[in-house]
Amino acid sequence: MTRRNVYLVLAAAAAIFGLTLGIRTALALFISAINTQTGLGLVAISFAFAVSQLTWGLAQPFAGAIADRYGAGRVLGAGILMIAAGTALTAVAGYADIALALGAAFVHLPIREQPVRPVAVPA
Repeated sequence: MTRRNVYLVLAAAAAIFGLTLGIRTALALFISAINTQTGLGLVAISFAFAVSQLTWGLAQPFAGAIADRYGAGRVLGAGILMIAAGTALTAVAGYADIALALGAAFVHLPIREQPVRPVAVPA
């Protein structure tokens, strides 16, 4: 593999990491705006965020098993599609945060690291 391809793979992994981490953590910045617009209250909004984090954690072993069976690339693609769907549905659907959490679980570090490891750590 050429040096250019190594940099492209590492840049893609870094971009996926930045986007998935950013989309999961940036929503917390909008708690006040969500509270103002919906009137749900801080407890209900915080509970929704907690359920999202729990979903993210519980889905990771399943995402890893699916990646072992079907390949990391397919699981990464599915995770990116789930994140895109969750982001698009955030304004209109109450369950969009769950789609974001599942998508983030499907692109989490071990799955994202699997295709990068042979490039980053030569044999």
